[in-house]
Amino acid sequence: MDLGTYERMLDQDLTRDNYTTSGQIFRRVLDKERHGGYLGRDVQMIPHVTGEVKLRLRDLALKSRADVVFIEVGGTVGDVENAFYIEALRELSYEEGEGNVIFVALTYIMAPPALGEQKSKAAQLGIKRIMEYGIMPVIIACRAEQVVTEKVRQKISVYTNVPVRRVFSMQDLPGIYLLREIMR
Repeated sequence: MDLGTYERMLDQDLTRDNYTTSGQIFRRVLDKERHGGYLGRDVQMIPHVTGEVKLRLRDLALKSRADVVFIEVGGTVGDVENAFYIEALRELSYEEGEGNVIFVALTYIMAPPALGEQKSKAAQLGIKRIMEYGIMPVIIACRAEQVVTEKVRQKISVYTNVPVRRVFSMQDLPGIYLLREIMR
């Protein structure tokens, strides 16, 4: 969905290989099953669907000859719709070995106007949920309307075992292209 933004930020032309939907994955698994690719065995989410996700990601890395492949999993942790992607990435991290895969968690920091301060509990619980799936983020990006306070960054750091220097504020900006400047 965000390919245009990624193309502009990376100054690269991306192809259909850079975008995968659940329907594409399921179609591929069903086609393999119908052509005897699983030798009559039951098709299961694990290992067949997760295996297809990993295959597509590895094929993309080889085909593009990229030094780094960024993977964005959309949705919310705990949604059934993206659970197989999360499991596939957990497996991929294990299979590729330490130092070859890192996880960045993007979370939202609420600031209800009636309270007048940022609240991190929902973000903490969301990150805890992804950690329960075996995904251990090494960087946490905190989306918020205003700069995320040091107090909130500290709370998230302690709760997730991610050093505060790797918990970043990703506050709203007048333009998306200013993001690169604040990330330096």
